[in-house]
Amino acid sequence: MNGSGFHLGSIRGTSIRVEISFVILLAFFVLFSLQSGTPVPVALLWIPVVVVSVLLHELGHAAVIGTLGFGSSEISLAGMGGFTQNRRSSRPWQEILISLAGPITSFVLAGICLLLETSTGIAASDPMLKELLPLLRRANISWGILNLVPIHPLDGGQALRNLARLVFSERRSLLVSVWLSMLLGVPLVLGSLYMGLIFLAVIAGFLTARNYQEWKIIRSQLPGDSTPPPETPSDL
Repeated sequence: MNGSGFHLGSIRGTSIRVEISFVILLAFFVLFSLQSGTPVPVALLWIPVVVVSVLLHELGHAAVIGTLGFGSSEISLAGMGGFTQNRRSSRPWQEILISLAGPITSFVLAGICLLLETSTGIAASDPMLKELLPLLRRANISWGILNLVPIHPLDGGQALRNLARLVFSERRSLLVSVWLSMLLGVPLVLGSLYMGLIFLAVIAGFLTARNYQEWKIIRSQLPGDSTPPPETPSDL
C-alpha cells in the first residue's frame, strides 16, 4: 500500500498500480447497474469486466512501447480508466502506433469474446460466462471506440497530435489537438446529455475542461518558445 493506492504487481518489468479512484469507478458501475434493476450477481460482473478491459487496453500500449525498444512502463488504473507512463524520446509514427495499440487490443478482446459466444458451447454451458462474455464484448467495443475519438489526451487525440507533428512544430501540433478537442468536446457533452448518457457526458466535460486549461498554458508561452508542455499520459 502506498499513498492513495496499491501496487498490484508487474508483468515483464511493467508495474501495475491501482488507485482508490479506480475502486470508486468500479463501485459506480456496480451501483448504477443495481439501480437499473440488474440482479446482484450480474451487477458484480462489472468489476472483472472493467478491470480486465482497462488493464488489457493499457498492456496493449505497454507491449508496443517495449517492442519499439523503449523498455518497461508504469500502468496506473485510476480515475475514469487508466494510463501508461514511459519516459522516451520517440518519433511521431512510433507514438501513433503506441496510441492505436490500446484500442486495437480492446477490439481484439471483443472479437475473442464474440468467438467464444458463437463458435463454442462454453457460454451456453456456464450461466456466468453467458452473462460475462456479452458484457465484456460490449464494454471493449465501447472502450475502443471512445478512445479513438480525437479528443486530447485520449488515444485518438494523441494519434492526431503526433500526425500533426509530421508537419508542424511540437507546440503548434499540441495547439491543433487541444483546439479540436474543445470543438468536439462541447457538442459531445450536449449530445450525451440529450441521449441520457450521463457517464459519457461527465467524461466529455472533464476532458473539455482539461483541454481548456492546457490551451491557457500553451497560450501563456512565448510564441518563440519551442519547449513543449509536459507530456500527458494516454487515456483517461
